Amino acid sequence: MDKHSNFPTPIPHSIDELAVLADATLTDIETSCREYILRGNRLHKNTKSWEEELCYILREQEIRNTRAEVHQQWLEEQFEELTDEASEV
Repeated sequence: MDKHSNFPTPIPHSIDELAVLADATLTDIETSCREYILRGNRLHKNTKSWEEELCYILREQEIRNTRAEVHQQWLEEQFEELTDEASEV
C-alpha cells in the first residue's frame, strides 16, 4: 500500500515473469488491475501504476493471441500441402 494514499500499489511483474504465467493467471491479474483502476478512479487516487501493469498484461495477451493465430495459419498451410501431395499420388 502507498502510505500516503491508503491505496494499494500493484506488485509489478517483469515481462519474463508474465511470459511464463498461465493464461488463466494472466486473466486474473488483468481483472484485478481493472478493478483497482476503477476503484482508484472512484476514490480519486492515482492509478498510473495499475494502468502500467495492465498495459504489460494486455501486451502479453496480445503476443500470445498473435502467436496462436500465426501457428494456426501455419498448421492450415501444412495440412493443405499434405492434402495436395496426397491427391497427386
